[in-house]
Amino acid sequence: MMETTPQRTETALLILAAGSSSRLGRSKQLLPVGETTLLEKTIAEAIQANLGRVYVVLGARVEEHRKQIGAAPVTMVRASDWAKGMGYSLKTGLAHICDQQPEIETLLVLVCDQPGLSATHLQRMAAASQKTGKPIVTSGYAGTQGVPVLFQKAFFDWLRALPDTAGAKKLIAAFLHESASVDFPEGVLDIDTEDDYQRWLARPHRRDA
Repeated sequence: MMETTPQRTETALLILAAGSSSRLGRSKQLLPVGETTLLEKTIAEAIQANLGRVYVVLGARVEEHRKQIGAAPVTMVRASDWAKGMGYSLKTGLAHICDQQPEIETLLVLVCDQPGLSATHLQRMAAASQKTGKPIVTSGYAGTQGVPVLFQKAFFDWLRALPDTAGAKKLIAAFLHESASVDFPEGVLDIDTEDDYQRWLARPHRRDA
C-alpha cells in the first residue's frame, strides 16, 4: 500500500512591528544586532523558517521602517491607528492575511524585540502543532508562556475579539489548558529599554550572526 504524505498546513507568519518604542526612546526596530537590525533579523528568521508567507505590521515611523525592510520578500501592512495598542495591530494584520489568503489554517505571531529568535524555534513550533494537534503552541521561557505563539484557525475569532490594548498573551493565559509549549530560553530577554539592549550586547555568547 502506498504511503501518503500529509498535506502541509497553510501558515502565515505575522510580525508585529508597529510600536513607537517609547520605553527605549528610539526605534527598537532599527537597533543594530550584529551586522543587521533587530527588525531585519526577525524578518530573516521568519523567512528562513520556510513555513509560509511573512507579513509585517508597521505603524510608528512607517516610512523609515519600510526603507529598512527594502526588497525583502514580505508583505507590509500599515496599522494606521497603531497607537491604540498591540491588539489593534494584531487584528489589522490578521484581517489583511485573511483577505489575501482565506485558506490560511494557522497564524504564527511574532514580535520584533526578541533578538534570540531563530528559524529553528519557529519550525519546532510548527512541528509541535502538527504532532500534538493543540490549537495553540506557545514559547516557554522564564516560567511563563509567551510569544512567538501559533494559533490554529479555530482561534481566529478570539483574536479578532481582543481589545485593542491586549496582545496575544491574553488568549494564552485564558486557554493555557489547550496549549502545547516549545522551550525558548532565548526569549527571556526582549528589548524594551536601553538596559535590555546593553545586556544583550554584553551577553557572553552572541547569537546574532
